[in-house]
Amino acid sequence: VLFAPSMTEAACVLGYSDKIIAITDYDRWPEEILDRPRIGGALDPDLERLAVLDPELLILQGENEQLRRFAERAGLRIADVKMDDDLESILQGMLRLDDLLGGPESRRGEKVVDSIRTRLDSIAGSRAEASQDVLLVLSRTPHVLSGIFSAGSGTFLDELLGIAGVRNWAATRGPGYFEVPLDAIVADPPDLVLEFGGSIKGDEVERARVWSTLPGKRIEVRAVDFEGLMIPGPRIAESAEALATAIDHRNAP
Repeated sequence: VLFAPSMTEAACVLGYSDKIIAITDYDRWPEEILDRPRIGGALDPDLERLAVLDPELLILQGENEQLRRFAERAGLRIADVKMDDDLESILQGMLRLDDLLGGPESRRGEKVVDSIRTRLDSIAGSRAEASQDVLLVLSRTPHVLSGIFSAGSGTFLDELLGIAGVRNWAATRGPGYFEVPLDAIVADPPDLVLEFGGSIKGDEVERARVWSTLPGKRIEVRAVDFEGLMIPGPRIAESAEALATAIDHRNAP
């Protein structure tokens, strides 16, 4: 059992979906594993169901005292895989998962990671030098311009925006994930806003209406509809492609 969607996705891409006996409440991909028993999440695990399932290995991301105590009492093996916000840690985490699930002789991880690196390099190589400042909105309050959250410096989404050929407007405002003050957008507006469609429902008309309430410069806004965008896992190249497509759509007739 892997206690993060990013790790579950990585295990499946590496070819170990048959080893996964349960998934968290937050796993959404790939479809082939969605019929497995769900065991809550890392913060609220269903320990009774876990005990019945009796997995051989629990894989955690970060410290979790409750699950560690449970594993110790049940005599279960427990391991850590760190797939943090930067791209390199995601790729290194996939290599670590391959070692845990396939053994030290497995070369699946190297092949998958090399393929992802090649795709990311290809995307970056096809993009023009960054000339636009783009604000990536990961969530906001529905139908109004408030509660705007974005990804700043030190995140994999910051790196993906760079690969997609733009500057991350939020990167100079702070590290990690944070709420963006409206007055900061008004004072120094980005050239383009990309909204993550997976968490912000609405069509182009609705988005345009909401952002038209921002004082000052009119900002063009587009949706990024790739549902895996916020998962720091094996689909990061697809995320970069989705960002590039949305950016290019800005100039479409």
